[in-house]
Amino acid sequence: VQSKLVLARSAQGWAEPIDGAPSTHILKPEPPQWPGMAAAEGWAMTVASAVTETADVHVRFDLGQRPVVLVTRFDRDASDPRIRRRHQEDLCQILGLLPDAKYSEPPPKPWKASLKHLAATLLARAIDPPTELGRLLEQTVVNVALGNTDAHAKNHSIIHDDMGFVRLAPLYDVVPTVAFLPSQTHLALPVGGKYRLAEVSIGHLTSKGASWGLPGRLAATIVSDALGRLRDGVPVADRAIAAMDPRVRTSALAQIERLGASSC
Repeated sequence: VQSKLVLARSAQGWAEPIDGAPSTHILKPEPPQWPGMAAAEGWAMTVASAVTETADVHVRFDLGQRPVVLVTRFDRDASDPRIRRRHQEDLCQILGLLPDAKYSEPPPKPWKASLKHLAATLLARAIDPPTELGRLLEQTVVNVALGNTDAHAKNHSIIHDDMGFVRLAPLYDVVPTVAFLPSQTHLALPVGGKYRLAEVSIGHLTSKGASWGLPGRLAATIVSDALGRLRDGVPVADRAIAAMDPRVRTSALAQIERLGASSC
């Protein structure tokens, strides 16, 4: 759990939005109990951007005593002087679940949050369902490969357009949690029926995509390509986030290679 602060950015600088004014950014100070987490999130998001669309994230070391993660809100339109909200819903909101239900504990139940529910929404409401399902599979590969076991239902969202269609929101809140909490190996949402990170293989990721309606061969290609682009994104992220703890990199690379070598 990370503390968060909403801010609004305008031509006059930073401000605190009050009386219902929309924010434009989310600021997340690094938790004091987990030094290095801000840089790790920035690094992971940079790696992820080599695979799929991500929220715009910057790590700042000059805004206080602790590093902060500064996230540009993807559910805002700040192209005009007047900031406009874009309607978005996270998976809990889509399903009418309370925030406490963002984690899916085993065994799976029809009323629990799952990636299958999100895929069904995209299949029914997106203009181009195959593209959106492919993006969801890319996001799932990223979270598993980078060891983000906290990819819960409130960290998956859709954005509504003015015509009533939806699209998958950019990937956000990707933190390689296993590097900071090695005992937290239980996935927030199951993948291919598996809840333990170490049990998820390429085959589980591929079958997950196929279960949403993607052709099996296409799902396999998406998973394989995503792993390759993750490897390519690591040196880019290394250069962008020089202050990152090398143990985070080692942990993530080990998970990427484990997946690459796993059975189809």
